Amino acid sequence: RSSDLTEARWFRLKSSTASIIHLYQKGEDKPECQIPEYIGRTELMAEDIDRGKVGLKILKAAISDEGMYRCHLETDTYFDAAEFELKVTALGSAPMIYLEGLHDKGADIVCQSTGWYPAPALVDKDGDGLGEKPVCKMTSHQEKGLFSVNYSCTVEKSRPFSCAFGTAFSSQERRASLYVPDLLVTPSSAWIPVTICLLILFAIAVAVVVGLWYLKTRVNNAKGDPETGRQKDKEGSELEELRSLINAEKKERDLEKKAREMEREEKEALKRERDALSTELVLVKATTGPAPFSPVTISLNPNTAHPNLLLTDDRKSVMFRVADTPARPSDGAPGMDGAEQRFNVTPCVLGAEGFTQGRHFWDVAVQRGGGTRWAIGVARESARRVCEIGR
Repeated sequence: RSSDLTEARWFRLKSSTASIIHLYQKGEDKPECQIPEYIGRTELMAEDIDRGKVGLKILKAAISDEGMYRCHLETDTYFDAAEFELKVTALGSAPMIYLEGLHDKGADIVCQSTGWYPAPALVDKDGDGLGEKPVCKMTSHQEKGLFSVNYSCTVEKSRPFSCAFGTAFSSQERRASLYVPDLLVTPSSAWIPVTICLLILFAIAVAVVVGLWYLKTRVNNAKGDPETGRQKDKEGSELEELRSLINAEKKERDLEKKAREMEREEKEALKRERDALSTELVLVKATTGPAPFSPVTISLNPNTAHPNLLLTDDRKSVMFRVADTPARPSDGAPGMDGAEQRFNVTPCVLGAEGFTQGRHFWDVAVQRGGGTRWAIGVARESARRVCEIGR
């Protein structure tokens, strides 16, 4: 029964190795155990398991799937294994019959078909009862794993001609037929008189053409050959026209060259003018000097102050105190909470105002005492709070 089946393993036997192509354990498939080329291509067929049959379907079968396989079946009380060989067949295309040529022994008929595996064989069912069979030969070649077959025969008389191909592993076959009429297989001796007559007529026509050409040449020479004079005049006019074209081409090239030289001179003049203006601009900036400083009033931001710094109510002064006071909460700022704004290592505090351009100054009064060190400077609003600030 299907409920009793605990494991089914299918192996591909190649050389001295056995690779798992499908694994069924405890009621479910295990695709992660398959070799890559069989993932998604196998299905367990357990419909007849109650009758002792367990099958495996291989989807999109290819020639590379041909070979030896092994199956292991296991229940709580039973184990068995078996090996078998998989044969792959491919049914080729419908045969194509055509006339390859005619000769003194009859007509050469060719029958072709492609896309077979394994190599097909001729299915001999030519029982037309019209006497001796034609002289035939069969060849085949393999390309990208599939076989193509070529079956050629020489037919000596009017008769139906057919060819059929099939393989030993399949009952299916491909067949095509053709009726060869008497006109194509008439012995070549019947055409000999006709051929001789055609050759004689062709020789007479050639002789007439050559004679007319010779007569015309003699007549033209007797008249002073005016045709030759007209030909020379025509050649002279063509030569003069060619000279005119050459002179016109030279003039056009000279004009293009002059235009390029003028364009280069204009570019050089513009470059010299641009360089002169740039120099003048540098001199103007050097004489006028930088923009003057503008005074500003700075207030301190308590959200950035180190826990040991004490700010006055007007946020204009700051004092250092040695105390293990917990960090004060802050109101925060966009993109940064209060803990992230406050300096935790170096006793620092940032100003509330910031600048993006211009020249500014502010006055700072320092009361020294107790050997306290101090420093003042500028910093970006994104300065790191948890590392020591360099001096």
